[in-house]
Amino acid sequence: MKLSRCLLISLICILVSGAPLAQDNITDTHQSDFYQERLSFWEAKKALDANNLASFKNFVGQLQDYPLVGYLQYDYLRTRLANVPDKEIQDFLERYSDSPITVRLRAAWLYVLARNERWQTYLTTYQPYPGEQGVALQCYALQARLSTGNAASPAQDWLDEAEKLWLVGYSQPDECGPVFKTWRNSGRMTNELIWQRIRLAMANRQLSLAATLAKSLNAEDQQWVKRWQAMHNNPQDTLDAPGFTGDSELGREILRYGIKRLARTDAEAANDHWQRIKSEYPFSANDSASLEKEIAMSAVLEFLPEASDWLAAVHPDQVDERVRQWRVRAALAKQDWQTALQWIDALDASESEKEIWRYWRARALEQSEPITGDPAQSNAATPSPKAQAEQIYADLAAQRSYYGFLAADRLGKPYVIKNDPIVATPQEMAAVTSVPGNVRASELYQLGLITDAAREWDFTVARLEVRQQQVAALLAKRWGWYDRAILTTAKAKHMDDLALRFPVLFREQVLSQAQTQALDPAWIYGIMRQESAFSIDARSSAGALGLMQLMPDTGKRMGKLLAVPLRNTSDLLEPDKNIQLGSGYLRRVLDANDGNEVLATASYNAGPSRVKQWLPTNSSLPADIWVDNVPFSETRNYIQQVMTYTTIFTDRLGQEITSLGKRMPTIKPPEE
Repeated sequence: MKLSRCLLISLICILVSGAPLAQDNITDTHQSDFYQERLSFWEAKKALDANNLASFKNFVGQLQDYPLVGYLQYDYLRTRLANVPDKEIQDFLERYSDSPITVRLRAAWLYVLARNERWQTYLTTYQPYPGEQGVALQCYALQARLSTGNAASPAQDWLDEAEKLWLVGYSQPDECGPVFKTWRNSGRMTNELIWQRIRLAMANRQLSLAATLAKSLNAEDQQWVKRWQAMHNNPQDTLDAPGFTGDSELGREILRYGIKRLARTDAEAANDHWQRIKSEYPFSANDSASLEKEIAMSAVLEFLPEASDWLAAVHPDQVDERVRQWRVRAALAKQDWQTALQWIDALDASESEKEIWRYWRARALEQSEPITGDPAQSNAATPSPKAQAEQIYADLAAQRSYYGFLAADRLGKPYVIKNDPIVATPQEMAAVTSVPGNVRASELYQLGLITDAAREWDFTVARLEVRQQQVAALLAKRWGWYDRAILTTAKAKHMDDLALRFPVLFREQVLSQAQTQALDPAWIYGIMRQESAFSIDARSSAGALGLMQLMPDTGKRMGKLLAVPLRNTSDLLEPDKNIQLGSGYLRRVLDANDGNEVLATASYNAGPSRVKQWLPTNSSLPADIWVDNVPFSETRNYIQQVMTYTTIFTDRLGQEITSLGKRMPTIKPPEE
């Protein structure tokens, strides 16, 4: 970070003036407390970047009481771990044990210790880490035990741990190489284990790993691996000519793999192949039942007319939660209410108590008799289907949820928008504000170091009691850090503070774009809330950016259409541009779906081409049935969340609520 002094002073002036760096409405009563310290902090970073260590240490000496002095020390140590005394690093790890910078520095030091083969110090410093980095450090820990003699007793434990790391369906980090070599040389790596890992690799679609493992097998076994890979690449043709004669257990395994592989894209073709080959080979009853379940599940996701019959025929031993729930959905898709009710009755007790299945039970019961009158008036010993449906709807309608709103629509009742704000005393606020990690997070946030601020906040909040987390959510809101307020409220399991969970941010921009694009502003808010939880710098693993999570290509295309200049991809993180381009894209997917918000919402998430594949083929479907039959659980949940959030934001905007019944029109076939 190379900044001139003028620029540094300008930045600090912006900070202490109270102008928002990250989001709207920042209010922090402490932001002017560290005026001089902030200047010195940036000057220290500038000195370190220039390798002016004397100046850097001078600034650090002046900042011993500043909350972020540890971050300066971290920046200094992380590039000098091989040269500074161990005690300096150990003192840092102990002093800042309540901060995520310690986690990062410890990991970096462990790599340095391993590279320098300082195994005893490694073992005294090592702590487990998650993810691939954790696996690499775990392998180094095994190597350290071996090198220091700590693996000798008991040696069996060391070998077992190494084998467990090796026996996975994906490649492990290069750091594990020496450990795996020692394990192989011990004689533990057998053909059986190699085949076991090949099976895991093929199940994980790691064909290159399977090919590498096959090199340790004999020529005949290598040929079997090639047949298996051919089955993966082209199951349709390979099932016609699998490349082997006679029967063998491995051959049947490859055939089963091919049927499952083909079923993922063409359940009908998979079923045709299965009907042909199941009589040619002695498949076990369990293998046959498992395959038929997979074909049936794929068929229901492809909306094949045979799907419900195939699901009904799944062997009882193969029936799991997916089968039970898709049996209900398949019956709903055919609007076969009696069968739907039958399958709802077959759900496990823990499943049937969920809102979704209570709602569908009421919908199925509702078809028996039209709903009239007040369920409270019924005195029958055994309530009629009508009365049972009304009671379920009434219970659900008391909830602020997707199915609660749908249930209220069935009864013609207004929605319950429950709001229970978190309230904290000044003493509680002061206590949570003064937690060292929160002090550091606040200061990082005010300096615009958002990534570090979020790490510090999350690390600290995870270690607070539930009540403290609730107060922390209020604190984040006070700072104007709304995405952390939302996430912290959820962590604290307080879902009824609507001001915290559904803040009306960027109001001017949203209302302006809603008017320009002729969109419901509450719908824009619903999309934004679901996509990013109002995190300006949100970046998805797929590369989507900003408040409305625009893919770069989509952003560029919309930028050209709307004459919005984009210098580079990072411009999509600017709230004004993101909202403008996101709203423009939302308008276009709405037009492409004939003004149907449900289909447009699905298209925004999964893409227009996929949504077209999910449309009913013969006759129209009620929207609630169609949504619950969307094959992607992510998109299904996305639609439900956006519809719910849109309703809540309508209330937050002070507008008259549009019922989901009106917002979710009938879903028609493409030709209708």
